[in-house]
Amino acid sequence: MSEGAREALDLISPMLDLILDDLSFQLQEPLKVLQFEVFDVTPPLADGDQREMLLFPFPQGYDQYKLGRSAAFGEVVTTSRVALRARYAELSDQVQNALDWYTKALHSPFDADRYIFYWICFEVLRNAFAEKVKESTRLRCGHEIHSCPTCGGPTTQVRQAATTYDFLDALGVDRATAKRLWDMRHLVHGAKSFRPDQLATLGELLQILRSVALAALKLAMEIPQDSPPIVSYGAPAVVGSVCLGGTRTITVHDLEDLDQP
Repeated sequence: MSEGAREALDLISPMLDLILDDLSFQLQEPLKVLQFEVFDVTPPLADGDQREMLLFPFPQGYDQYKLGRSAAFGEVVTTSRVALRARYAELSDQVQNALDWYTKALHSPFDADRYIFYWICFEVLRNAFAEKVKESTRLRCGHEIHSCPTCGGPTTQVRQAATTYDFLDALGVDRATAKRLWDMRHLVHGAKSFRPDQLATLGELLQILRSVALAALKLAMEIPQDSPPIVSYGAPAVVGSVCLGGTRTITVHDLEDLDQP
């Protein structure tokens, strides 16, 4: 039982996701709920009763959480005079690869996809331009092994997390935010699920990651950071799904559908 339409939706969403995923898998087609209504039908029911409802109207309908979309209110500054480059073969393969992933993120409607694509863009540039942080092998107990006990060779290796933190710091991101970006990147490897509790901050972090990826691209393309395009972050974001809440009247058709006497 739930206390309202929103709470009822939270209760049914996991099961609805399982059903939609299973049907999509069986049919090998992406299925979408084009219209969805949450309606209080707690008995006893009578024609003319006013009951709470939540409607996700056609054609937008209801999105599964993994298909969540948001639009940030953050400021985006672009040039007022668009100009073509003199030559389009000047970018290195790495920078062009990063730009391709950034452009792919711009085209994607879903937050999870965009985060993955922006992160790949960032990692390509980090690997190409960041100063590598090397550390000795650290055991789970916290102790470091500086040399191999058999051959005596050094155990130093590049640390991706430390390298990422330093590169983000160079791009103006504080350590706490850098850790949040790094933790959310587990989405890329499947270590994070699409549950709301794990992706509750995805829309917020997506703004930051887009700004970071753009700053890294401008660094690689030798574009001053204070020149357009500029993407800021920190403003609220709104989700792409639209629903209507309120009450509506119980009708005879509702009673027939529920097989009420």
